[in-house]
Amino acid sequence: MKIIRIKINFLVTLICILLSIPGSGIAQDNVESMQDAFHRLDYATAQSIAESILVNWQQYRPSDLETVHKVLGVILYSDGDLQQAQRQFEQAIQLNRQAELDPVYVSPKIITFFNEIKAAYQPESGQQTQVRYVLAPDRRPGAVMRSALIPGWGQIHKGQVRKGWVLITAATASTVALVGTAWQTQQKRDLYMDATTPIAIESTYNTYNTWYKRRQVSGYIMGALWSVAIIDALVTKPGEEANQVSLQPIINHDVWAFCLQYTF
Repeated sequence: MKIIRIKINFLVTLICILLSIPGSGIAQDNVESMQDAFHRLDYATAQSIAESILVNWQQYRPSDLETVHKVLGVILYSDGDLQQAQRQFEQAIQLNRQAELDPVYVSPKIITFFNEIKAAYQPESGQQTQVRYVLAPDRRPGAVMRSALIPGWGQIHKGQVRKGWVLITAATASTVALVGTAWQTQQKRDLYMDATTPIAIESTYNTYNTWYKRRQVSGYIMGALWSVAIIDALVTKPGEEANQVSLQPIINHDVWAFCLQYTF
């Protein structure tokens, strides 16, 4: 009897997902550490953490970056570097036009300076400001819903057209295979149930069992593809095409296997 096995290698773990979501885990701890140092008036530590955050700013939420720029602005103003302080405050205002400084930790003089910058901040009218961030809606939630309906649709929605069509093609093929093997399984089962002689029973059972296993394999592959499409839609950023999905048959004597590999 042939043994059909399925090998599904996912290089996807909870850690990968958490590290791919802005503002989670270590990233959030860094922001809290910076704020704690700032509140303790340990400006040197707060500035060091803030500058390290800006090196990897893509990992942080806009609200966290707003806080970082406000902290740096206050520290630089306190050091007498008004020009750099203004740039930091402009970055915070660019992220949130309603940004405010906390009067509990910031002097009225700095708050007045900040409010004057906010009142004069009009980059659309041609004012010379340093623009660092371009905020765009996160397409991943919509991509997850689309890929939950049709694997690959969410990837196309995020601009990953090639990957999307690969997933759509693979999902279509696996769906056709599942429907076909399910129909054959039912047909072979009917023949097995109608068999009366020992020879016919054994022969029809073996045929039925083979198609049953093929149906199971097809179902596992289709489920794996759906899972890959949903996780990929959630984790990867729009426009990325580096990830690869591959489905390879492995035949070794009496062992049939399928290797579905998803690589970040």
